[in-house]
Amino acid sequence: MPIEDAQINSAVLPYARAIPVGATATAFASVINSGNATAADCSIALPGGIPATFSYQTTNAANTLIGNPDAPVGIAPGATQGFVFGITPSQVMASTEIPLVFDCANTSPAPSHAGLNTFILSASASAPPDLLAIGATPSGDGVVRLPNRNGTGFFATAAVNIGSIGALTVSADDGGRGLPLNLQVCETNARGDWLVCGNHLDRSVGAGQTLYYTVLASGNGQPITFDPANNRLFLRFAANGTTVGATNVAVTAP
Repeated sequence: MPIEDAQINSAVLPYARAIPVGATATAFASVINSGNATAADCSIALPGGIPATFSYQTTNAANTLIGNPDAPVGIAPGATQGFVFGITPSQVMASTEIPLVFDCANTSPAPSHAGLNTFILSASASAPPDLLAIGATPSGDGVVRLPNRNGTGFFATAAVNIGSIGALTVSADDGGRGLPLNLQVCETNARGDWLVCGNHLDRSVGAGQTLYYTVLASGNGQPITFDPANNRLFLRFAANGTTVGATNVAVTAP
């Protein structure tokens, strides 16, 4: 008879927010129970040392709030539970990557992976730009697949500024992994027409404005292991050197 065991993994979207001190940044999370037993009393918390208050609540498949605030819940075997969480910083924070703690009473905490289930929070004295960004790949599964080791893959991004006007620098990177890739950022319009490309791009953004970018990833003859938790490409939006939006996808090359 198989041993009953609950195992959880998690994901967060969007990856980054930027708000004034004292405001609340909200985002969504999903917790998946890949085990064969119910995961009991599952919750989300901040790690120690973050100068902020935290709250969470369960959501249904339509991301509508259900249940009670800050109430742990059970997750059935093979099921996914949605959450919305809010972080209210009490002091200035610059590009702080928060490894949220996803845990249940009868499991180990969900493994933490930058870009998958971490959350970048910036808080300033006045309202900054706040880019809600999402990336899409041609395969629709969040993975850029180079056709060969010297080929080029890409992902597209849309980002809406729900914060203030400001000046941005837009850049792409591999999160410090040193992957055998050359990355280029191209701004596009809503139809996907290329406007300008470069290693990084500078532009201003208005309140409520939506921006569109494509990240090109060109291989240099080496394979990239299919490891979505670690081999990832990031598009980041920065204002005065502080992250005010970001998104990311996985990448692999044969």
